[in-house]
Amino acid sequence: MAIYDLSTTDEFLNLYRQLEGLRAKSAEAISYHEAKYHSELEEFRRIRNYLSHEEFGGGYPVAVSSSVNERFKAILKKMKAKAYEFGHVPTFITKDATVLSAAESMSKNGYTYLPVLESGCLVGVVTSGSMLSLTYSAEIGDDLIEERTTVGERMAYFGLETQKARFMIMGRDTMLSEAEKEFSLIRNGKRLGAIFITETGKASEKVLRILTIYDVLGQNE
Repeated sequence: MAIYDLSTTDEFLNLYRQLEGLRAKSAEAISYHEAKYHSELEEFRRIRNYLSHEEFGGGYPVAVSSSVNERFKAILKKMKAKAYEFGHVPTFITKDATVLSAAESMSKNGYTYLPVLESGCLVGVVTSGSMLSLTYSAEIGDDLIEERTTVGERMAYFGLETQKARFMIMGRDTMLSEAEKEFSLIRNGKRLGAIFITETGKASEKVLRILTIYDVLGQNE
């Protein structure tokens, strides 16, 4: 049940001050969400201006609904969030895993890709596409896959250099808005599959989290 009173109106004005603080501190970082929520933020601006310039008897001319504040808080939460907060600890394999076991794991669990980590650092990604390429090559006799063939022995298919269009590495302090923007882009006909998060965004650092578009979409709008 929505509430309309002095406290909800004061809360709304405090939320707007937080928005102005974000704009002053991180205008570029929140630009994606500014555009995404433009119509709602514009409506909040009109409400704030009305409250600020149309005093009535020393008080507010209208009261702001608590439901408006809840929506405002949800948007601010997205604007303030770091990509790290929305990511999860990845399921991964190492270069010692066999190609066949990687394929079985992907099939069994419905994975479209599996990160390849060594000492916690990202060295490659096994994708359904790269697995298909390897399988085709094996079928024509160019790159046979035996039962003991390891992922490490076929890194020409799974190395990071072959996956640039599908995966990125970002630092722990990267804003969620930057990650969302990357997921919205299409490069060379492909969308980003996942973002790997390390301390400062270097491949030489341990992977802390992995963020997918589903992690982002799974949050309340």
